Amino acid sequence: MKEKYLSTRHEPALGARDATSSGDTSRERRAEPEPPSIKTTASETERLRDSIAAEPALSDHRNPGLYAEWLAQRRARTTVAGNLAVTFLVALASGPMAVAGALLAGRQTWWGTVYLVLFGPVIEELLKQAGMIYLLERKPYRLFAWWQFVLAAVISGLGFAAVENLIYLYVYVSPQTFERWHELARFRWTWCTLLHVSCAVVASLGLARVWKQQLRDGLPAELNHGFTWFLAAIIIHGTYNLSMLMLQLWHP
Repeated sequence: MKEKYLSTRHEPALGARDATSSGDTSRERRAEPEPPSIKTTASETERLRDSIAAEPALSDHRNPGLYAEWLAQRRARTTVAGNLAVTFLVALASGPMAVAGALLAGRQTWWGTVYLVLFGPVIEELLKQAGMIYLLERKPYRLFAWWQFVLAAVISGLGFAAVENLIYLYVYVSPQTFERWHELARFRWTWCTLLHVSCAVVASLGLARVWKQQLRDGLPAELNHGFTWFLAAIIIHGTYNLSMLMLQLWHP
């Protein structure tokens, strides 16, 4: 009895009304409009997350029914090919977002040094995952396998490295003005590219963990579940940059 009348599933604001609990037979006979179908908008996941059913003060606030139902409905309307196309597009868009960061990192100033070791790795690793973070929070029904995150990481990492390498090789230096340009180009297209792809893959494992937790709980994604993997990618990236700076000081 308590569950039937006090559960948030019977909250009128949710549209879940129990006709048998009302003593007014005229209302029972009254034709009620069909509840609107769930539509995907930029704020759909926010409305589900902020629903009264998720109110922490209520005993059943972690009931996954509402969000899980929405996710299942939306997944049924997607295809594997479409989901992979979306994954490729958001990953491809994440790489060029590093252009501003690469420009700042290239400044030969004290701030540029601090950026390379501390702030740069944080900003760059987040930017490389920006597309998949968007899917996790806004369009989770486009995600169906953990390897989507790794695939997106490889694509965004390669895009990031390509943009940064072109800037370093043709903006900061050039084949006409830098004697060891070919050595620098070979180094950047191998080791620097490998660094960006590897760090992106490490961070993507954190997002895969967030996605799996989302499926288990039937609740909107919580990025804090992937913090450890993001931190590992940032530390690897920052340590590499610091080692390169120290090597330049010892062997100018």
